[in-house]
Amino acid sequence: LREVTQFIKNTGVGNETPSGSNETILVHILLSGLFHYLNNEVMYLVLSNVHPITLAVGNTMKRVFIIVAGVLVFSTPVTLQTAVGSTIGIGGVFLYSMVKQWYGGNDQTSNACLCGLKVR
Repeated sequence: LREVTQFIKNTGVGNETPSGSNETILVHILLSGLFHYLNNEVMYLVLSNVHPITLAVGNTMKRVFIIVAGVLVFSTPVTLQTAVGSTIGIGGVFLYSMVKQWYGGNDQTSNACLCGLKVR
């Protein structure tokens, strides 16, 4: 952690930005990392108690919620191109999760089945 702080000070990153001081930026970085870690911990706990397909659907819904919240909070205009791109991205992640669960097994077997190859 000291190395990261020293790097930030040496590079001048965060020198009194309009959003706050260096300490504020560092706190935001640390909180972001903490929340990402807690998200991963919760996902592992949920995975042990919930069917993987249910988790895949929940993860897709989480992505939709994040996109909608970002649009509402930051007042981002949604163009047709943005809507189509988001739909393709979310749909692709959902379909990938479903196909991966359908074929199951390890990653080599799943990828080989998707390509039409047989693994011995």
